[in-house]
Amino acid sequence: MLVDSTQKFQTTYHLLYNRGDIEVFYWIDGLGIDWIPLITKLIADQQQEKVFLNDVKIARAVLPTKTDVNKENLLKLVKGDVKFEKVGDIDKMAHQNTNVYPNNIINEIDAVCNAIHELLRKYTGKKIAIVSDHGMTYLSQRVAGLNLGGFEYHHYGRYATKTSSNATSDNNYFILDDGKTVCALNHSSLGKKIDTGMGAHGGCTPEEVLVPIFIISSSPNNKTWEATLLNDEITGSNPVVEFRIIGLTSLDAPKVEYNGKMYKLVSKGNNLFISEPMELTEEETSIRLYIGEYSEIKSIKVNTGSKEDDLFGGMGIDI
Repeated sequence: MLVDSTQKFQTTYHLLYNRGDIEVFYWIDGLGIDWIPLITKLIADQQQEKVFLNDVKIARAVLPTKTDVNKENLLKLVKGDVKFEKVGDIDKMAHQNTNVYPNNIINEIDAVCNAIHELLRKYTGKKIAIVSDHGMTYLSQRVAGLNLGGFEYHHYGRYATKTSSNATSDNNYFILDDGKTVCALNHSSLGKKIDTGMGAHGGCTPEEVLVPIFIISSSPNNKTWEATLLNDEITGSNPVVEFRIIGLTSLDAPKVEYNGKMYKLVSKGNNLFISEPMELTEEETSIRLYIGEYSEIKSIKVNTGSKEDDLFGGMGIDI
């Protein structure tokens, strides 16, 4: 099912909760991953103003994909003096039943462009994260509604609540943990057909669930990561180093240098990385970690294996 694929992505909160470098969170309501190319281009056009896109991540919204549920998670990211502002409400624009194609698309593009220009102007020099609560689907207006009985519909039928007992298994919706709330699995809404021209959210389609994260700063390659060496003693029987690295961007490819040779680091999941097997020498007791244009030196102990003693040495015995 599509819901299984999208749920493999981490939420915005889990991707950003340990990022102490973010100074401003900008929330654009209803911003899905379909906006990534445009926003990337808008930020790239500002490089002469010392504005750089450091990273783009894809996260998932919490089900049901509605604003109040996901805003609560976004607000958990705000600590201390960190700012949190909402701008460019394309969600509100999408829900208008007066939308006429292609004018509604043009209006949404204008709103997003204005939002990006505003935040870049207002917070020049700050580390900014643009986040979203959910995306939008416009395909539900193209298919008939299911008009399922026994449900109370929400968000134009993109999700619903069972009015009596628990929901039973059905290929048209995904049942949440409470047993009563269900989210549309496909573009057919659970109630009546969505009006022509309207966008909607609340269901489980990828365009509703998947949301972008943009990290912007005044440096082209701002250091965002922290690395911890997990094994400072390296042995000949296991000549690898292991790191826990938090805060890598999608553009980063970590590697280490040891005794003049480079070795790739391979992800083991959960922020853990292991190097390729290295050629060890007991004379070299440091290793340099490279991520992007930044590097760190870590001290290590090297044990290539004990040398066998000459059992007859010094005894005057010829063998």
